[in-house]
Formats: sequence, structure tokens, C-alpha cells
Amino acid sequence: MRSAADLPDAQRPIGRFIADRVLPRWEQLNEYPRATSHQAFVTKQLQRRGFTVLTLPGVGQVYLRAKEVRGGGYGRLTTLVSAQALEATSSWDLLQEYLAAAEVPAYEAAAGADAPHNEGLAVRFFTVGTEPTAAAVQVPLFVVGDGRSTVRELVTRSFEHRRRNRALALALPREVTPALITAADLTLDTVLGHKELRILRRNSDLFTGMLPVDVTAVISAELTEVARQAAASVPGYGSGSVDILTSSLRSAADAAVFGMDPAASMRMHAYPALGSRQGIGRHISEQFRLRSEYWDQSFSPALLEWDELE
Repeated sequence: MRSAADLPDAQRPIGRFIADRVLPRWEQLNEYPRATSHQAFVTKQLQRRGFTVLTLPGVGQVYLRAKEVRGGGYGRLTTLVSAQALEATSSWDLLQEYLAAAEVPAYEAAAGADAPHNEGLAVRFFTVGTEPTAAAVQVPLFVVGDGRSTVRELVTRSFEHRRRNRALALALPREVTPALITAADLTLDTVLGHKELRILRRNSDLFTGMLPVDVTAVISAELTEVARQAAASVPGYGSGSVDILTSSLRSAADAAVFGMDPAASMRMHAYPALGSRQGIGRHISEQFRLRSEYWDQSFSPALLEWDELE
């Protein structure tokens, strides 16, 4: 995608997104007094579909239906993910080969994790059975100056405001330290101008102040298709995230996949800072229900005209 490295933060795609979709609703951040874990969401939905979930200490979970084992999990990983998919997504070089073979655009870098979130829109899709079920923009840590306060003071106030969202509060760093800032021209003692927007990190996660904003209802069909193709490019990628860097939510013209994680948490989609909650747990449990009902059935292969009988 085109580099926005030379643009002021406010003129970059993420800066415009913050100005248009985040700052106008800053005082209306979603409030969640409690936050359920990824595994608890999945367990609850499985039980609603008639599964018994057994936890084996030090081993993981076993999913039973009609007294037969129909799947399992270890942490956030489940048996919806094949060994091949786990191996393919554990190496960026190997994942790039899978994506290239399926003609899916991939970020050109030695490591996808180095993709600069501050130069585009870092969109995380959560796919189940290769179908994208949710999408959120991962907004890196930012502040807006008031002409008097230091960056440290601005970040401290921002974190305090975010604590109304329990899922964000659980991940926020306890202290504001220099390690939070990767912008070369800023320190914690820098005083920003009035209404000056600055992105403090090149990339970010929940533990370094990332703000998840749900865009499931507004993301373009083209970007959704890139996520679908990426998930389908890796055999057995039955559940997990697909990260895409793009300059616009309305187009996939310069979109590029920069990561896939079969152990991704659904928490940012279940408890977004802004936007609607997405119920990914029901999609995961539904996949297990379908597998439990159909995987033991035998099917006679259909012969097509060009198939050989011998």
C-alpha cells in the first residue's frame, strides 16, 4: 500500500479515522462493568448447543456431545484449527507462501508484525470456518494536545477515561512509561499544541493502548473478501484472526494481509471501545455442532462425466 510516513499524523488514514469516527464519540465510549474471557464465551455457547465441556488441568478442554468426544481446546486454540494451519501461521515467511499461492495480497516485509499501523488502517477480521464474522479497526495509542499538558498527562487522562470498559482496563499498562512511545520526535515531557493529534506508536495492541473500534457493519465487501480468501488459503484454518492493512474501509485497492493468528482473542470484538458487540462464540460453537452432526456420516462420492471408473 502507499506509504503515509511523510504525512502529518492528522492527515494519515488512521488520523482521519480518529478525527471522523473516534473523537466525536470519545465521551460515549462503551461501558462494560465486567468482561468475560474468550474461553468462557466458547464454553457457554457450546453448552447451549448440548455439549459437555470437561476441563483437564494442564491438558486443556474436551468437548463431548452425546457422550462422544467432538472436539477440544487448549487455551484459545481449538480443534477447528489443523496442525498444518498452526504451522503455516507460526512463520511469516511460510504464511506469505500460502497467501501468494492463493493470490492474496500480503504485506511486503520481513515480518508481518512490523506492519506500520500508523500509516494505514489496521483492520482485524475474526474468521470462523473461513467466513469473516467481525471486523475492528485497531487504533494505535494517540493523544490530542491542549497546548498545556505533557504527553504523559494526556496519556494518563486517556487511560483513566478508557477504564469504563472493563476489557480495556484489564489490559492497560499500570504505569505510563517511555516504552509506550515509539514516535521518534516525542517524549513523555513533550507539550503538544492545541488540538494537535499525534500517534504515539508505530503499531499497537491492547497492552500498549490500542483502541478497538467495531466496523463490521460498514466494512466493504471487497475487504471482507480479502479476509475470506486469506483464511481459505491455509488448509484447516477453521478459526482465528486475519489482519489487513488498508488505506480505506471502502476499498481493497491497496489492502495487504500482515498476519493471521489461530489463537487470537475475540475480546476486542466482544467489548469494542466504540461500535457494536459481535457474538463470535456462537459462530465457533456452531462449527462444532455441525461437525458433530455430520462428520460420522458416510457419503457416496459422485462421479462426474470426466471421472475415470478405474
